[in-house]
Amino acid sequence: MAEIELWRVVLERLQQGQACALLAVVDSEGSSPGRAGALMVVGSGGPLFGTIGGGRVEHDLVDAAVAALNHNSLKPALLPRVHWPGVANSSGMVCGGRQTLALAPLDTRHLSQVCQLVNELDAGESVGWSLSGEGWQRLSPVPSEQGLSIESDCWGYCHRSTDGWPVYLIGGGHVSLALSRLLDRLDFRVIVVEERSHIGTLEANTHAYRRLQCDYALLGDLVGPGPEVLVAIMTHDYQRDRVALLALRHTRLAYLGLLGSHGKVRRLLDEEGLSELAQAAHFHAPMGLAIGSHTPEEIAVSIVAQMIAVRNEGSLGMEAVGAANAVSRAFVRDER
Repeated sequence: MAEIELWRVVLERLQQGQACALLAVVDSEGSSPGRAGALMVVGSGGPLFGTIGGGRVEHDLVDAAVAALNHNSLKPALLPRVHWPGVANSSGMVCGGRQTLALAPLDTRHLSQVCQLVNELDAGESVGWSLSGEGWQRLSPVPSEQGLSIESDCWGYCHRSTDGWPVYLIGGGHVSLALSRLLDRLDFRVIVVEERSHIGTLEANTHAYRRLQCDYALLGDLVGPGPEVLVAIMTHDYQRDRVALLALRHTRLAYLGLLGSHGKVRRLLDEEGLSELAQAAHFHAPMGLAIGSHTPEEIAVSIVAQMIAVRNEGSLGMEAVGAANAVSRAFVRDER
């Protein structure tokens, strides 16, 4: 979920003079369906945007929020829920784990703060806000981390909203367009870089945050290093792929991917200056999980799944990424 979309829904609601309820997962453990940081907004008629994990807990809390909104009685609350069957105060769900959720009203008193938050997120800035027994408020300065704190009868949750992990798509063709559609909906910030001008698929790409025209040899200056920066190379030409790889081979990134066949990857990695990438943990070539994809949309799904695994750093996700990379690299070695 792109968080800015949730806040746009909230802003529209408040501009119409209508109150809503913000539900947030502020802590989680085990196999609970909604992880810490999950958000949902509810209006007097029901859910408006987002999810806190679904299932019985979400259903019951949405009903409670709707009833309180309609009776003008909604108050901030911290709501622990246990999902182990057979224990005292079990939620009735059997997934295991636990969640702590927070509930707070948002109304016209918050309009200026929410408007400022949306503008900052839209400009690519990080913002902070908190939930507590006093309700919701925007935070300044932005907290470095988010989390729940409880002391005696007082509680507070700090949340850090970001503009999403930046993903640089090097090339503006059909796969780049399909990728942009998906990544934009998944809280990634898409920057498409293309050398050529007047490319139809690039001009049709309204999902990217930015579209830049730049010589691929200058990518090392354009793409800043960082543990949350992802780059996917998919240019129109083998030699342009090589130029892009050479420009970025020493840049510290979370993910560097190359689109293409095993043969293309073998040939590129055998060239001077690029062989060092073959064993780099952050390098994925051919990029994407092995799902037998062929169309631009299928290829985009395989790449996005790999990027999500890198971002989430979950054990299952990283095992899948590792296995896919191992298969790809073994294939490259065996076919030489």
